[in-house]
Amino acid sequence: WNGLIPILGERFCVVAPDLRGYGNTTRPEDTAEYLMKDLVEDVKGLVEHLNPGNRSKVVLVGHDWGGMISFCFATLYENLIYKMIIINGMHPMAFAKQLLRSFTQIRMSWYMLPFRHPVVPEKYLKMKDFEFFDKVHKGFTQEEEYAHKYVFSQQGALTGALNYYRAFNNDSDQLKKFPYRKINISTLILWGEQDDFITSRVAEYNKEWLRGAIDIYYPSEGHWFFRECAVEVCDRIRKFAGDKNETLNSTTEAVNQKKNQGKCITSIIRTGGWTPKQVRSLPLGTKLPDVMQE
Repeated sequence: WNGLIPILGERFCVVAPDLRGYGNTTRPEDTAEYLMKDLVEDVKGLVEHLNPGNRSKVVLVGHDWGGMISFCFATLYENLIYKMIIINGMHPMAFAKQLLRSFTQIRMSWYMLPFRHPVVPEKYLKMKDFEFFDKVHKGFTQEEEYAHKYVFSQQGALTGALNYYRAFNNDSDQLKKFPYRKINISTLILWGEQDDFITSRVAEYNKEWLRGAIDIYYPSEGHWFFRECAVEVCDRIRKFAGDKNETLNSTTEAVNQKKNQGKCITSIIRTGGWTPKQVRSLPLGTKLPDVMQE
């Protein structure tokens, strides 16, 4: 969020917390302490601490895991927030629906299963000076990548992040236990259609759980587009979160597409989604450690 905070901070009080297990937070060793119910309660505690008595309007913004946490939080505590913004994040039931219907989504999500195993994922992610981060962190500067690698090289840092996946070993049905219903707060969904991890159909399924939602698609952008298109995204957030005169309204948008300095094209219509990319595979007959065979 470092590229967005200075821009949004000119008008709003911006809080970008490290989630449980990340950054310099405490890192519980028990994977059962990373269940979604606990992640939601972390956000609730922070919101109530920063906004006692619900005196100010809170706009909750979530990306990826943060998007799923935001959906679950709003399911239980929508009275604590004014509006919500989801950036390439998924409602648990929307993601489950797409996972059942799309082989592409299954292929994109393959990593979730091996990440649930002990020890091996940490060793894999550290290989070749954290080469994995270089592959998936698009739009980050070299200096920012060095910072990520430094943080995740600290004792227990990778384990804290991976425990989000390992929590499912304690309760594989944890996400089915939330009392899902239509969420009544206005929600803006910003979606980069070239996401390597989540198909854009999930954005449409997200709306099935929202009473009032606006979708804005970025056809040429990927998972981290909110960094590469920080000015455009901040403008969307500012207008949506602001007063009535600035509220974004898709029904009055003059054109379906808008070009911002040659990139960051936006559309209110999903254009078709992800463009297939070459996927590396292991040579036939490659021997893997037993723990990785699954």
